[in-house]
Amino acid sequence: MAVTFDLFGTLVDVAYPSDPAEVVARELESRGVDVPDDWHVAYGE
Repeated sequence: MAVTFDLFGTLVDVAYPSDPAEVVARELESRGVDVPDDWHVAYGE
């Protein structure tokens, strides 16, 4: 869970991915980590 505090509108807007589990899986794979077939289920737990 991410928590942010926006004091006086000074924070940058961030576009969140529509499928964060896929983004994390791609990043893990790019670092040599094997991602299980049921990754989307595990990510949601």
